[in-house]
Amino acid sequence: MSFTFGPVKIGVIGLGYVGLPQAIEFGRKFNILGFDINYRCVEKLKKFVDKTLECSAEKLEAVANLPYSATKEDLNSCNV
Repeated sequence: MSFTFGPVKIGVIGLGYVGLPQAIEFGRKFNILGFDINYRCVEKLKKFVDKTLECSAEKLEAVANLPYSATKEDLNSCNV
C-alpha cells in the first residue's frame, strides 16, 4: 500500500510564545498558515509586530511563506 500526498501546507494554531517561533521555523521550508483567534494579534503580525517580543520584525519579514489569519475557514486549506 502506498500513499501519495500533495503539497504540504501546515497550519500553526496559536501565535504566542511557542506557536509563532515554530511557524517561522516551519515557514523556512514549507507553506504555512499562522492562525490565531485574536484578530488584533494577527493584524499586528501582518505589520511585522510581535506582541510577545519573541521575534524581531526582521525575522518576521524574512519568512515569505507565512500568511496570518484569524478566520477559521482559512484552516481548510491546510493538510497538516
